[in-house]
Amino acid sequence: MKKEQINEIFGNYNDLFNDAFCRNSCTIPKVNAEYDKDNIIIKTELPGVLKENISITLKDSILTIIGKKKPDTHDNYYMHEISDKTLSRSLELKFDVNKNTIQSKYIDGILIITLSKMEKEPINIKID
Repeated sequence: MKKEQINEIFGNYNDLFNDAFCRNSCTIPKVNAEYDKDNIIIKTELPGVLKENISITLKDSILTIIGKKKPDTHDNYYMHEISDKTLSRSLELKFDVNKNTIQSKYIDGILIITLSKMEKEPINIKID
């Protein structure tokens, strides 16, 4: 999928929002988004995060994924490269979602969210 197609689905908003929101307090996880005529499937890497510590919200066309890692409690490291920062990613959806059919699963550190596109019904307006 080309960057232009991704921006058409999610908008340029995503990188700006995530960069500003997560500057020092969290890490932005990698995301793949696949689509067909009916669904968008979003796969997000959340390594080291337990299922119980993941939250997914959809509000005003913004899908937000947050994964909280358990902080290390000791400080006697020889080397410390693994981050325990919160993982957070927000995506602006450029389509209506059928909220009754949203599905998610978490397998081997990958969160998979399936969103069904909702067809917009034409509205007939009566003229008085």
